[in-house]
Amino acid sequence: QGDTIALSGNTGSSGGPHVHFDIRKGNTILDPLLFGFPEIVDNVPPIVEKIALRTMDKDSRIFDRFGRFEYYPYRVGKNYVINNPIPASGKIGIEVMAHDKLNAAHFRCGINYIEVYVDDKLAFKQELIEFNLEDTRSIYAFMNFKALRASGKRFYKLYIDDGNRNDFYASSPTKGLIKVDQSKNSKVEIRLMDNNKNMSTINFTLAPSTIIEEVRTLDPAKKEIEYDIDENILQVMAQPLSEATNTARVYKRGTVKEVAPDYFNTLRSEYLFDLREEIPDSIAIDENTFVPNIQAVIPSGIPYTFYSDAMDISFPPEALFDTLYFQSSKKINLDSGEVFSIGNWRTPLNKHIAVTLKPTGSYPDKSRLAVYRHLGNNRYAHHGGTWTNGQLKFYTRDFGSFSIREDNTPPSIRTVYANSRMLRFKVWDDLSGIASMEAYVNGEWVLMHYDAKTSTIWSEKFDKTIPFKGEVELIITDNAGNKQILKQKIL
Repeated sequence: QGDTIALSGNTGSSGGPHVHFDIRKGNTILDPLLFGFPEIVDNVPPIVEKIALRTMDKDSRIFDRFGRFEYYPYRVGKNYVINNPIPASGKIGIEVMAHDKLNAAHFRCGINYIEVYVDDKLAFKQELIEFNLEDTRSIYAFMNFKALRASGKRFYKLYIDDGNRNDFYASSPTKGLIKVDQSKNSKVEIRLMDNNKNMSTINFTLAPSTIIEEVRTLDPAKKEIEYDIDENILQVMAQPLSEATNTARVYKRGTVKEVAPDYFNTLRSEYLFDLREEIPDSIAIDENTFVPNIQAVIPSGIPYTFYSDAMDISFPPEALFDTLYFQSSKKINLDSGEVFSIGNWRTPLNKHIAVTLKPTGSYPDKSRLAVYRHLGNNRYAHHGGTWTNGQLKFYTRDFGSFSIREDNTPPSIRTVYANSRMLRFKVWDDLSGIASMEAYVNGEWVLMHYDAKTSTIWSEKFDKTIPFKGEVELIITDNAGNKQILKQKIL
């Protein structure tokens, strides 16, 4: 007691000065609050922000519709309720957006213990007390990754997907899936508890609802056909036709059949296709045609290689969390040149996949060329790549749009101050990103710290009694090999 064990810092991706502390058993991280820290006071129960209900197969409905629907529970004391019954049928999954708090901290903590009861019978149980650091990306199966990418909101899944290999679920006989009883109202209770046994509950009722065709609550559809792939279900949305011809023409392998909408109103028609049973080549509704462009069905548990004229992609075992209905394309963009679309950015990857692009454009000087993933708002993530026989191979753990870009601009350096006591500079790069930094004073190497959040580097002296003096040389190199060199004198 009283010894210095660490110094707090704020580099990397931290949100403020702190000391990182954890307790591990090999590569398994343990919940430190289980070991007893009396100075940590917690009598605050978990706080609920939203819940979401989700249809889990083609024949399930919530308020007569297929999809995912969010609700704000009403707070009563430390508990939460949804007053009005929610009409539903088929298999339903529940998600919750919630967090826990400690008395003397403003930070939001996760929730370790969650239970779901349907008519007083346990349907789901989560006990999160340890986690394997070698499998950190499995957290994407623990939450709704699609909702996270779309809105930035973290919803815990209170059901166990086929691709969820986490082992902190116990006594979940139905994997959390709720089969709505069509003979009566079903009472649902969600219990959220922290390590100090502070508990909050969420209570609501699922009311039986038969599947109907005409749904009054549908929003107007856009003129062009819209679609979404939710697990194994292709959902197609379009403006309705007349009642006499309100059908879609589905083309598959040279055949055509007419399909009525699964539900509709005067503003919108929606069609549902189970992709495990059929994958349409195209769907025509009135004068509009939609092409799903599903080029392969890729399983999650075995290695798989996808081949096409534009790209080849190798998926190692368990790269995917679940079966993937894979889509890809190549387009020519005036600003970005050849743009390779690979999968859907709202689908998570568990492991890196190897992608070999087959560009057809002219790329005479390949030394400064690399693959970049489009992040939006003219921002790009550098993925590098290796050229072989005119093809460019790279690795990624994110789906999205990729292009081959050239970076000939060296990094930028601005001196904040350089004196006998301290060196401090602002450094940044506009495209490929900073790869390395070297600093010397009179030819002697100087240790520099780097904070990416503020684009700042600063010196750390080995001997603080010796002043900096002489010529300062700072060399910044980006990932494309461009160098910027700054030289100045300290008198």
